[in-house]
Amino acid sequence: PIWIIKIGHMEMIIKQMIVCFLLFMMGGTCSLQADNNHPNNELKTQCAGQGEKGPRNFKPEQFRRDLMAFVSRAAGFTAEESKVYFPLFFEMKDKQRSIEHQKGHALRQAARTNMNERDCQRVLREMAALNAKSQRIEKQFMDQMQKRLGAKKLVKAINADRDFGRNFFRKMTK
Repeated sequence: PIWIIKIGHMEMIIKQMIVCFLLFMMGGTCSLQADNNHPNNELKTQCAGQGEKGPRNFKPEQFRRDLMAFVSRAAGFTAEESKVYFPLFFEMKDKQRSIEHQKGHALRQAARTNMNERDCQRVLREMAALNAKSQRIEKQFMDQMQKRLGAKKLVKAINADRDFGRNFFRKMTK
């Protein structure tokens, strides 16, 4: 039936999105740069030696350097502010990535075994607890950064991180 094909297609899209998200969280080889010729200062991606489908040799160190440069420039960080912001930022992201791995493991385990209703409810409670933990980690980070950098620079940094991630994801999925 047609609905089976559509479900299979959706599953493939979801899997591709998950892979791209995980690659984004790990870092990458593509560098994003502002296009000063574009009216909205659109970002361009430069991927050395890679095909049109996105990075083949994903390098977390390069991704982090590109992200740091982009966020620092967009938020107007001084060298000292960058030294304060990025170690805590990457520590937060590492903790959140670990939580995402735990959630994925719980869901995969639940899908593999024929769990009863009670076990599935336990998995869902575990997921909710992990989501809450991730939000606490992010709030703690934002509170610390707001005290050290100020709300205005923190908001600029958060927006720059989101813009960088969105554009990187867009380039990877084309």
